[in-house]
Amino acid sequence: ALQEAEGDKIQSLPWKGRVYFWILNEAVTVVTVGTPDTRTKPEGVFPSSAIGPGFKEWRRDFEQLRTSLRILSDYKKIMVNDFAQYVNRSQLGTTFSVMMSDAVEKFFKQIDGVAARLDSIDRQNILKERYSFSRRVHVTSLLILMALVFLLGIIVPLSFLVWNVETDSVTGSALLVIVLVLVLASFIRFGWDIAAPVRPSPREYVVTRWHKPLLEELSKHSKKLEQGGLLDLDMFRDVAHSPDRSLLSTEESEALDAYNAIAEEYNKKALELNRSIIESIEANEALAPYVSKYGGKGGPSLHPIEIMDNASIDRICEGMHKQLRVTPNANLVVEISMQRWSHLPLFVSGQGFLADPGKFCNALRGIGTSIIDTPVAREYIEIRDKLTAVASNLRELLEASS
Repeated sequence: ALQEAEGDKIQSLPWKGRVYFWILNEAVTVVTVGTPDTRTKPEGVFPSSAIGPGFKEWRRDFEQLRTSLRILSDYKKIMVNDFAQYVNRSQLGTTFSVMMSDAVEKFFKQIDGVAARLDSIDRQNILKERYSFSRRVHVTSLLILMALVFLLGIIVPLSFLVWNVETDSVTGSALLVIVLVLVLASFIRFGWDIAAPVRPSPREYVVTRWHKPLLEELSKHSKKLEQGGLLDLDMFRDVAHSPDRSLLSTEESEALDAYNAIAEEYNKKALELNRSIIESIEANEALAPYVSKYGGKGGPSLHPIEIMDNASIDRICEGMHKQLRVTPNANLVVEISMQRWSHLPLFVSGQGFLADPGKFCNALRGIGTSIIDTPVAREYIEIRDKLTAVASNLRELLEASS
């Protein structure tokens, strides 16, 4: 976009660093909820009020931004150098370049600090649950005791009076003793719940704070593996570098390290395979005339890994046939499932399918057949199977502890 707007001028000066700093500036606006501007902001709402509404919404935006910031952090050295070249060539002075470089370092340190504070908030919220009224007081047993007191102390005697049932002193004494015992038991139960010291439960904490979220992430990862998508490892990295790691068992800790290491390698192989398949689609003689980077109408989606499965190709071709009857200008959308978003690198026009459905589908099958025997595909399948086994082991350990 910058090249189109600036033309040849943009080529004369380094521009990537400037775009990088602009993105970081927008990130600051999101994180600080636009606090640098002078517009009037509502009172009693986060961040004007620490306990006001809006914190959950801000945290949701921060967590979504955090993944992008991790990616940006990997490029900070390259982008700062690019910006320094721009400063030198535009004669703004080296001081300005050094100042911006320091600002980038401080920004990412501040982001890490905010993430650490949010983690501390989560930890405190989980720990304080043990001290809440609902967790300390056995409400169910107290309700049962009070219901029995109400039944035997009020309903039964009133029923005897209404129906003129004669009772002897033994029966009356028995009811009175039972009611008094139930009342006393209720007070003892409630008093013990309130007075009994609440002991910290590290295991309960780690199950709530880490085990359950990790199991949810593993379920998401299993679906991503079916699509050949990239895995979001933020949660797994967080627990691996958290002080809470000491609360994990030795087996859980070792399984977590193994999963992180293999998942990192899997992401590299998955991205490499996806790119290889996309390049094959672009180079295919039957499909190339209908391939574009930008699409119009959507249609059936194709995850690149599905091209190696004939059953998936049959499903996609059937979907194209149905979609084109409704929307003649629909496209086959090639979709890569990234860590937290979907990347649509290619659109294959449905006109190619309409021109010759058999040729279109056979071209996809041919690409799959040629790809599956390549070293890239074999390495991907090997690391995927290895990751599946490690994930199964980690899931079993977490479920056993939960």
